[in-house]
Amino acid sequence: MNITINLVEAASNIASEKVVEELEGKENLIFTDDPDNDGWTKYTEYAQELYNAYYDEAWTMLEQTAPPTYQEEAMRTVSDDYPAIEERLKGIQMINLLHSAIGLATEAGEALDMLKKHIFYGRPLDLTNFGEELGDCQWYAAIGADAIGTTLETIQATNVAKLHARYPVAFTPENAENRDLRAEREILEG
Repeated sequence: MNITINLVEAASNIASEKVVEELEGKENLIFTDDPDNDGWTKYTEYAQELYNAYYDEAWTMLEQTAPPTYQEEAMRTVSDDYPAIEERLKGIQMINLLHSAIGLATEAGEALDMLKKHIFYGRPLDLTNFGEELGDCQWYAAIGADAIGTTLETIQATNVAKLHARYPVAFTPENAENRDLRAEREILEG
């Protein structure tokens, strides 16, 4: 919106300057002496035609040189191989993985919203409802586990083994920063 408004103003300024420049010394061809204008200056018909032509020319030039908008830049980077994307979306496994991921994000968002409202707005924290959201997350996690051919119990045991490798005794900031990703990947792959 700002860029468009700035382009309108810039095109108008350029056109006005060109009209005055072209008709320099011929001020009677630029403005009318119309007493009905309530003090407003009005172009003559000839000057208005010049202004319109210069405005269109300036607008085209400015539009071509204007930096792209954020949305134009974002859309330039979007993956648009829609047939391939559609193909990857096919199948029960993908449907269940998508259902699981969307559900996990939704339920986690509901838990975060509950905390936000408690911390920032002073609403009471409903721990029963928080527990419900955790249960809902488990339900969606179970769908995801089933979709990849495993169980939540196996995922939990693997996660504990990975955490033991990362933190042999207990959490330390050093171990959090200096992880052995290869060793962790071997544990995850079984």
